[in-house]
Amino acid sequence: MTFSNLRKEKHFTQETLAKAIGVEQSTIAMWETGKAVPSMKNLLKLSNVMQMDLSTLCDSFPKNSELRK
Repeated sequence: MTFSNLRKEKHFTQETLAKAIGVEQSTIAMWETGKAVPSMKNLLKLSNVMQMDLSTLCDSFPKNSELRK
């Protein structure tokens, strides 16, 4: 499942998730398209806010992202 799908499954818009973890909406969009990856600090925030384990989150990012290398 993609990060975008996980976000939607948890009923977050890009904007509400961005506000919840303290980043810009465009940052969420870049994570979803693989143009950027979240830092460990932001992964931990995402895990907490979305109530998900880190492994599931990391697996959700595009395969060409830096988290996959």
